[in-house]
Amino acid sequence: MHNLVLTPIGPEKLITDISERGIVNILKAVQNNNPPTEQPEQLLTVQEAAQFKNQLKTIFQYLQEHIATASMISAATGIPQKNICRYKRKLEIAGQLWEVEKKRCKHTGYKAWYLTTNPEQAPFNNQLNLFSTEL
Repeated sequence: MHNLVLTPIGPEKLITDISERGIVNILKAVQNNNPPTEQPEQLLTVQEAAQFKNQLKTIFQYLQEHIATASMISAATGIPQKNICRYKRKLEIAGQLWEVEKKRCKHTGYKAWYLTTNPEQAPFNNQLNLFSTEL
């Protein structure tokens, strides 16, 4: 059996990777010499790619200093909640975001997860230490 070790991705690398994917779409459209009216709608403009990179940085930095739900982040930053949910998942996969506790959201009144990107506020998880590696 193989042991798989996941290591967290640094926030700068994650932000760069996400923004580069948007730029690749733009370059493909330019290389195909498609007139603007014939380009697929899912291609990002340079301004949109920069906006997404800035949104991810804004969310990451906000959660460094606050513990908040997606609705609270949206209200505080002006970033649409759908975008926050997308970035939340990417940050979770990268090991840079944690769900602290589930309780009533101060903004909506519904139960929701309070989030953080600050490792000092992350909940303790001993799951990786359940089995000793010593024989």
